[in-house]
Amino acid sequence: MTRCRKCGVPKTAGNCCQFSAEEEEFKKDIKAQYYELAAGHSSKIGLASFIWRKFIDAKTGEQQAWNEKQNVIASMASNYENKYKPIIDEKDKEIEYLQNLVSRFQGMLPESDKESSSSTIACSGCGSTTGCYCR
Repeated sequence: MTRCRKCGVPKTAGNCCQFSAEEEEFKKDIKAQYYELAAGHSSKIGLASFIWRKFIDAKTGEQQAWNEKQNVIASMASNYENKYKPIIDEKDKEIEYLQNLVSRFQGMLPESDKESSSSTIACSGCGSTTGCYCR
């Protein structure tokens, strides 16, 4: 892989030292900001330093934005937990009550059809094993 002698970017198809119109506009804006702040004391070293400071500020700003986003998400999670925790606890109690009710009703059923048919006699008229409706 060969690199450009001017900019150091790996050479690809086309000229690597050319910038798009948007990139050129961005470069002009950065230079204009520097020249405005330098007020007649501008230099190439000062411009390079200014660009590096902009880059570092952007990097730290990005890190601060990510930290703020993480803090907001964490606080949202705790807010939602505080909001929905009582509802979830109430539903858990309701589910537990219904499970207990089902198990109680299952305990009231006869053991099995085979045992009940051999031990009890059904009514010849209606076929009921628990109570006759014919009388």
